[in-house]
Amino acid sequence: ERYKNTIGLLQHNWMKAMCRKMGLTEHILPLSVEKFELIGTKAVFRYRQQESREVDPFWYELANRKVDIDTFVGANIQKEDNYIDTKGETKSSGERVYHTSENFIRLPADDNED
Repeated sequence: ERYKNTIGLLQHNWMKAMCRKMGLTEHILPLSVEKFELIGTKAVFRYRQQESREVDPFWYELANRKVDIDTFVGANIQKEDNYIDTKGETKSSGERVYHTSENFIRLPADDNED
């Protein structure tokens, strides 16, 4: 009983290593993201000037929105002419991520919130 977590971790790491070696990761281990599709872009800041770094209200609205998120995003982004479809990269943990150096964006507190 006292070694069950260690044994489970060993089994998990063995399964990841063997799946990676045999090319089975995509077929056996669950990956929550199938692929990434770039359909458009949206600037984080409203203006390009260095002195004005006001975050576009779109991001606060998106963070607080509970319904119709896809419709809201689709209506507020700059559509891309070149369609990009990628599987991204798979981390050693088995998690699939988009090719990027940042894992998230942290927005400053919204001054307009009550």
